[in-house]
Amino acid sequence: MWLFGFYVRSRQRIINWNVGLFHCVYFLNIFNCVY
Repeated sequence: MWLFGFYVRSRQRIINWNVGLFHCVYFLNIFNCVY
């Protein structure tokens, strides 16, 4: 079961990273690139 939890967390992290990258490109804000 811990493996499933790890999979869900890794997917959420990838989604958050994609959203952050979009904000970085869209707003040209360096802080959004970092976070």
